[in-house]
Amino acid sequence: MRRVVLLATAALLVATMAAPASAVTDEELYDLRVELQDALGELEAASWDRRIAVDTIGLIQFEYDELVVDADAARVEYGSILDRAADRSLVLFTGGREAAWSDRAIATRYLAASLAVDEAQIAAQAEVMMQFDADLDYLAAEIDSFVAAEAEATERIDVLEGEVTELDYQYTTLAAAYEAEVQYNATTTTTTLAPATTTTTRPPATTTTTPATTTTTTPATTTTTIGTGTTTTTVPVTTTTTVAPTTTTTTVPPVPVGGLVCPVQGPHHFRDTWGAPRSGGRTHKGVDMMADRGTPLVAIEAGTVGRLSNGGLGGITVWLLGDSGTEYYYAHMDAWAPGLAQGQRVAIGGSLGTVGSTGNAPDAWPHLHFQLHPNGGDAVNPFPTVDAICP
Repeated sequence: MRRVVLLATAALLVATMAAPASAVTDEELYDLRVELQDALGELEAASWDRRIAVDTIGLIQFEYDELVVDADAARVEYGSILDRAADRSLVLFTGGREAAWSDRAIATRYLAASLAVDEAQIAAQAEVMMQFDADLDYLAAEIDSFVAAEAEATERIDVLEGEVTELDYQYTTLAAAYEAEVQYNATTTTTTLAPATTTTTRPPATTTTTPATTTTTTPATTTTTIGTGTTTTTVPVTTTTTVAPTTTTTTVPPVPVGGLVCPVQGPHHFRDTWGAPRSGGRTHKGVDMMADRGTPLVAIEAGTVGRLSNGGLGGITVWLLGDSGTEYYYAHMDAWAPGLAQGQRVAIGGSLGTVGSTGNAPDAWPHLHFQLHPNGGDAVNPFPTVDAICP
């Protein structure tokens, strides 16, 4: 009997060791996968936010540095005007500049008139200097705001990278346990232990009666049978057939929104900088759409290529004369589309070229400078238009 118990215990122990430690449900694995995917999505968004901040800082810094050059030149001019006015004042009120001009026959009226001109120029140049200071302060504040945005995005990225690493480890571990359980369940193990059987046969007592004689026969016969454990293992046959996948490549044209398509066909970002200060006394008359170099540029609407140029502030440019009467200006392009020519008809979404940094644009920060001229007139702020049609 003790041998039977030991055999049963050993079989149970083997079966327990072979089975997975705990069951993993489909729901648990699915929930963890969703959590991991959500964290990856947040990490991607934070990385894109940092990309926007870094790109914008670079572009604003470029404009700031150019404006500093203009401001420095204005300060030099301001100093020259002051020196000239000081010289004339000295002659007017003392008769000479350290007696150097004392012998010159310069009328007092002429000196007074010249000094008045100098004073007007000084006042005008002072306003120019004040405007430069205001513009530089504006750009510096924008840089500071995007530096803060970059730092905030970087902090989020650091936290999310840690979360993604931990979730990925948890998911990998749980998936391995799930796979082990699937493999275990695919292998069926049946262990049969014949129950211990103890049979005691006692034949009926036979009594023979004779006078004064009684005979009782009770031979005790005991038979014990212990069956041998039989183990049957069934391994399913798995047949794997690999069929070569069918690959279909489809080029999907841009989807028009309100009869227009986004001029930049690829990941990009932009903001409203209409009227922002620029070097040379200019203000920004378009929207800068930042994207990787080589990103496709397409016709915002059907029209005709009006003019192609390569040089000046715009670098490689295209003027598109839209069928609606609106003219569009694409600047800082890396290259024109092959075969593009003046007078050529272009369908909506048709290729015009690629994003670049030619002309007066920083090489490290490629972008499309995009302008919109209704009925061929003055430029208007294109931000509301591209904001409505660009994802």
